[in-house]
Amino acid sequence: MKLNLLLGLHSHQPIGNFDYVFEDAFCRAYLPFIEVLERYPDFKVTLHYTGPLLLWMKEKRPEFLERLRELGRRRQVEFVVSGFYEPVLLLIPEEDRLGQIGKFVEFARQELSADPSGLWLTERVWESELIGSLVRAGIDYAVVDDFHFKCAGLTSGELRGYYLTESGGNTLAIFPIDERLRYLIPFRSVDEVLGYLWEIKEGGGKAAIIFDDGEKFGLWPGTHRWVYEEGWLRDFIEAVLKADWIETATFGEFLSGNSPLGRIYLPSNSYFEMGEWSLPPGRALDFRRLMRRLRETGLEGLASGFVRGGIFQNFLVKYSESNRMHKKMLLVRKDVEKLRGKKKLEALDYVHKAQCNDAYWHGIFGGLYLPHLRREVYRNLLRAESLLGDESVRTEDVDADGREEIYVRSRELILQVRPSCGGSLSEISLLNPPINLVDTLRRRFEHYHEGIGEGASGEVASIHEIPKEVDERTRDALVYDDHDRLCFLDHFYETLPSAEELMRSSPAECGNFHLSEYSFRLIKDGVELEREGEISSGSAGIRKRFQWGKGLRAFYSVRYTGGSRLFFGVELNFSLPTPGVEGTYLRVGEEIYGTDRLYNGSGADSLEIRDKMGFRVSIKLHPGAYIRVYPVYTVSQSESGFDLTYQETCIVFLWEVEGGSEKDMAVDLSFIPEGGKHA
Repeated sequence: MKLNLLLGLHSHQPIGNFDYVFEDAFCRAYLPFIEVLERYPDFKVTLHYTGPLLLWMKEKRPEFLERLRELGRRRQVEFVVSGFYEPVLLLIPEEDRLGQIGKFVEFARQELSADPSGLWLTERVWESELIGSLVRAGIDYAVVDDFHFKCAGLTSGELRGYYLTESGGNTLAIFPIDERLRYLIPFRSVDEVLGYLWEIKEGGGKAAIIFDDGEKFGLWPGTHRWVYEEGWLRDFIEAVLKADWIETATFGEFLSGNSPLGRIYLPSNSYFEMGEWSLPPGRALDFRRLMRRLRETGLEGLASGFVRGGIFQNFLVKYSESNRMHKKMLLVRKDVEKLRGKKKLEALDYVHKAQCNDAYWHGIFGGLYLPHLRREVYRNLLRAESLLGDESVRTEDVDADGREEIYVRSRELILQVRPSCGGSLSEISLLNPPINLVDTLRRRFEHYHEGIGEGASGEVASIHEIPKEVDERTRDALVYDDHDRLCFLDHFYETLPSAEELMRSSPAECGNFHLSEYSFRLIKDGVELEREGEISSGSAGIRKRFQWGKGLRAFYSVRYTGGSRLFFGVELNFSLPTPGVEGTYLRVGEEIYGTDRLYNGSGADSLEIRDKMGFRVSIKLHPGAYIRVYPVYTVSQSESGFDLTYQETCIVFLWEVEGGSEKDMAVDLSFIPEGGKHA
């Protein structure tokens, strides 16, 4: 009996990624793989390209789609689907699961002349509740990791085919991806890979199963040279075709020609590495230490399936910014239901684009840490909201934390006021152009920061194995915040802090107003918030009022009963798309500064931010204040090392407050379209 090699490739670029990234990935990975494959018509594979990538190919490389169609026509390639814009299906409503899969099936029929029945499960995030959705969408089989099966009690030797699972009377076939093959292909020699395939055959296995990232074949560091220039892929295909004990098959072919190995019920899970990434950083470090100890004692194999980390949904707890995006998506999705006809279809497509998974989590790739990916999520949600055409103010628990937020939708602005988080604003969005100025990210400790400084070996390796190096500037940026980077956060300081001190999080707070809950009441076109609290030298009270309409106004009244002078600060954080480039600047009076530079000023009563995003932000102060400005950078890991990424520009206005006094101040924000009127 021959061994069936089921080889699948999943290729993806997220919504909002730069065109040059698509082009580079296409030229280095996607195109050369197909060029090699075309030369070997007897070598069968299963391919998955995500919707954003297929749309890019249709626009920029239409001839490539014709080549894919031809591979499908000669039955060398089977195409499988997912949610069209590559959402994690578990994070979106049932109707969107069906809509996104249906959109993909229709695209495959129209553009690839294919009728797919298999599904690539995005990030292999599995929950039994998905079974019904997939069956209702016309899916016959899905592909997950062997780790899912091991957590259900099976061993590697029992995973050489497919199983059936069911929920509520719906039955689905599921294939296990071989973890060892994931680490062998294409990183190890052809002989080593074939040696492992022979082990599977000798063990009585029907199939060797791998379905993994297409970017491994040319885009990951060192792989283009190894896979194409040095001929790994050519040699591998020729060796497989020469071996009379191996035959290649698509997943669908194997499904139709072979019986299931049994019935199984899988736990909530994703691939093994995701379990580490989704844990809180302290526990992720503990998890790493545990796995290291298991390897050292030779128990890692025995522990496989019994030891695992967190679940994917933990990212919504680990990263509050991810949760806010996700919950806004759900809110907008619900509101879109009131639309009808073409307008509803257009709004739904924007929501579906905003469900693209990459910006909602972070592992070995940038993900959430990449501002342009988050920006695209908000851009699409705001485009959907602009089609609603309504104005409303509502109080509800938007972010599912048990406390109410105030959600404001006007014809110009979308605001989210968070009384429970320092009475701050977590969203200041314009509808034209569609941008959320508070699309920010706090600096937080990540468990891999502990490994900064390890050297690189220079060998071709899986990105999970590549050591990371870091320069001094990146190392110096390892500063952590005690709060989310929102707008109108309130601070008290005993001495006047500099921009440098604020950037380093070094000045001591006299209180915790920026972390505390404010009471609130709605007023006409606004909201009033108030809090009384203790500070180091007495007590203080803050009453602030936000008014919206043409722009946004914040009125403050600060009361302080202590004996010594303090400095009261109001913190704003704006995510600017193009810091440090020509035409992007901060203007204070007649002086111009870069938005990615530090600034210390005093006595100014106005400030203007200009960015190449289609408008300016004009801020007027009464009375004038000390102004501190600094850029916020994060340090995150990626497939190529550690990235130092600009996230936002922080602006802090500071006023002196005398003991036993009450001081009033106001902050006016105007949003001025380039060449247009105030918004």
